[in-house]
Amino acid sequence: MQIAPILRRGLTFAELSAGLAFVVIAALGCMSPAQSDTFWALRAGEDIWRTGRIPLVDTYSYTAAGRPWPNHEWLWQALVYALYRTGGFPLVAAAAGAMLTGAYLIAYRLMAGKPAIRLSLLAIGVTLGSSGWSLRPQVASLLLLSVFLWFLVHGRYWLIPPLFALWANVHGVVALGLALLVVALVCAFFFARERAGRLVLVTGLAMTATLLSPLGPGLWSFVLGWIVAPRRTGVTEWAHITLASPEGIAFSVAGAGFAILVFRRWRTIQTWPDRLLVLLALALLGAACHAVRNAAPFMLIAMPAASRLIARGAPSGVVRASSLPIPPSEHPRANLVVLVLGTVTALTVVSYCWAVRIERLGWRPIGQVGVSAIAACGKPLYNSYEVGGIIIWFVRDTPVFIDSRHDPYPPEFIIADREVEKGVDAQDFFRDHGFRCAVVAADARLGAALRRFGWRPRFQGGKLLVLEPP
Repeated sequence: MQIAPILRRGLTFAELSAGLAFVVIAALGCMSPAQSDTFWALRAGEDIWRTGRIPLVDTYSYTAAGRPWPNHEWLWQALVYALYRTGGFPLVAAAAGAMLTGAYLIAYRLMAGKPAIRLSLLAIGVTLGSSGWSLRPQVASLLLLSVFLWFLVHGRYWLIPPLFALWANVHGVVALGLALLVVALVCAFFFARERAGRLVLVTGLAMTATLLSPLGPGLWSFVLGWIVAPRRTGVTEWAHITLASPEGIAFSVAGAGFAILVFRRWRTIQTWPDRLLVLLALALLGAACHAVRNAAPFMLIAMPAASRLIARGAPSGVVRASSLPIPPSEHPRANLVVLVLGTVTALTVVSYCWAVRIERLGWRPIGQVGVSAIAACGKPLYNSYEVGGIIIWFVRDTPVFIDSRHDPYPPEFIIADREVEKGVDAQDFFRDHGFRCAVVAADARLGAALRRFGWRPRFQGGKLLVLEPP
């Protein structure tokens, strides 16, 4: 929308509703928390800018030191550190909020039907997808996925290979994009033969473009192993979606509802974009059931797909400002004032949360006293999986036992550590390794087990607990 016409004309209630929805999305995105991955990414980004080289060998741990590190996220690491160096965590969070807002805005632009339907689907998609929002490269992948969908739906095929070259250096989820491109190619052979030839060529170019990364062809051998190993190692985001949690139940209901909608309305859609979006969403529904991490990408595609099934071929796009006057009953000027006030309120709330650094943001999971306590530990140090990234960033000279990169570590090593974190054979494990300290989450089961074995707290603060042996 152009600003000047809006100021003269005001807003319809539909435009106000959409505007407020995206103010909320932007605010939630700007509150995305830092996680363990955030901190080791910052350290790697710092090393990239300092040395001018991309780290492809582990130097942050003592258990995997010197092993290959298939660093498929190097461009994200360089970007996130540049943002941090320029404006600290507020700028990193603002960038994440902008990426997430852009991703969902593009998905909204791809929707069809009445504003109430589009906004309802947007609310469902954000509710089910936002649980995974954090300061990680996944937020960039969601934006790149939306841009990819836009190119596919609008026939901008020649922009896809450059997009994939960028994506391959930002995040390994480019593999998901390539899989969807193959699905689109298969769909074209059945429903749009005139597009099949171009898509064959574009698919080949896009696959070639993914080789333009430091890993080269090794990216794909890494991705194939990536699909299997995390499930064996028990990494949470690779787990199946189950009915054991409210989130799992909600997603299962949404997924089943989408499948039923496709079954009942498939024959009502006839155009290539409609069928393409529906089939891409169905392909991702299977991927989402296979791994929790694919839930947000599925919802991103399912929103426009479901809208087209419900609308049965209605035109897509957001509500646009028009030269036609708005009926006074819509209160256009009042709607504009409400949107401005809502935006100012959101900015105020987010700015306050940034200023006081509320705990949810996770920007400082350990204070200087905790850093000193860990630095004073003798070697070797034990730390749990989710704590490693924090140590890598905050305690520079202390090599970690393990961290959430998980790529440099053999699967068997991670599996053994996960068992230890459950308290299984922990006493024997710690005695055999001779650890001088253990750094775990304050509420971790392992911390309670070590205390029973006589380990004493050296430091406890925030979410971390540092223990020393008896």
